[in-house]
Amino acid sequence: MGMEDYTIVKRIGQGGSGLTYLVRDSSGTDRCMKEFRFGMKKGEEDTFKARELFEREAQTLESLNHPQIPRYLDFFAGGDNGEERLYLVMELVEGKTLDQLLRSKRFNEADTIAVAKKITNILEYLHSFSPPVIHRDIKPKNLIQTPDGTIKLLDFGSVVDKVLQETRFTGTRVGSFGFMAPELMYGKPTPASDVYSLGATLVSLLTGGVDPIELMNSKHRLDFRGKLNVSKKTESLLWDMTEPDLDLRIPNTEGLRQRLYGNGSSNSVAFKTNDDIIIHYDPIKVSNTRFLPMNWDLKLILEKVNGIFSGVRSIINDYGRELVTSPIDISIGYEGKKAEVHSPEEAFAILPTKPQQRRGLDSVKTTFSTSDKKIKVQISYEPRTTSGGYYYSTSPANIQTSLEVDGFTEKNREEYNRLYRFLHGKK
Repeated sequence: MGMEDYTIVKRIGQGGSGLTYLVRDSSGTDRCMKEFRFGMKKGEEDTFKARELFEREAQTLESLNHPQIPRYLDFFAGGDNGEERLYLVMELVEGKTLDQLLRSKRFNEADTIAVAKKITNILEYLHSFSPPVIHRDIKPKNLIQTPDGTIKLLDFGSVVDKVLQETRFTGTRVGSFGFMAPELMYGKPTPASDVYSLGATLVSLLTGGVDPIELMNSKHRLDFRGKLNVSKKTESLLWDMTEPDLDLRIPNTEGLRQRLYGNGSSNSVAFKTNDDIIIHYDPIKVSNTRFLPMNWDLKLILEKVNGIFSGVRSIINDYGRELVTSPIDISIGYEGKKAEVHSPEEAFAILPTKPQQRRGLDSVKTTFSTSDKKIKVQISYEPRTTSGGYYYSTSPANIQTSLEVDGFTEKNREEYNRLYRFLHGKK
């Protein structure tokens, strides 16, 4: 295809190497188009070489197939007035970049570690190629969060970098100062270069969007020690990710995953076929709060728990899986006494009939998983307390749901998304 197959709707971005457009293809579908300008003259030998290098790198991007990477759909050369330009067309991703989210949201430690895990999934996939695909320009502006919470990585710098390195054409070095690993200054990217950029990105999130350059000391080291509201463990992780010395930096995604998840984590290899991409999804944690009257209603709580269980079971059954369920464990406290039961019927049978005799429900907990252990769910109820005991007038009932998914592949993504939407009350 060529430029004649796309209609430019509007310009949506500009960088050192060219422009970004919202375009519409011949089917009426909106796409994103990157236009690269290197000052190339048509017919020159270096122009042919640049085009060849561009096409080779673009073909690699076109072969990528991962749910957190936009699909690269087309590439071609064009231009006018004797100048040749290169074009790359990709899927249009709806959402907000992390840079945009920083204007209205403060990322805490938990938020930031969740981002780190999601981007590690992408890097694990990219770096599994031979040779590895190095992104070169990870930063908040190149990470976009879609409405369903997925984070996607945009703007691969590898395409431009090849053209700039191996031809006489000059331009802005791929990467952004502050986020760019030192070795990229010399054109020597490694998987550890992306680890550095991700570390600098996480520091930026934790500081509310501070440019990492502002934290750089005279030794070209991002010095954020004592300036982040994080645990020592996380500070140490970020310190080792942003180490300027390659020999001391966390070298790859395997080392990064071990630090993020602990030594007991699964270090699965991400294969490059559509069905075999292994995806490590973050747990879904949801809290549903209901305010109950003085005579709190155990039935309401149990109905809510059962509704969550039934909904998850229905979705999982649609995909040919089966659930293994543990008994419901209920602890009931009243008049200083406790009772342990394993069914709603047992609970109702022993409860005092007079509301003033009830001293609150201590807990409800049920756990279940699929037989292959790839989906694990825990639903629990814990009442809020004060120093004086339980609230008796308007008592908030917090139903906590935690769903863990591991070892899924690309073909399971729809199942995960349905579970996510259900637990968040979305259709």
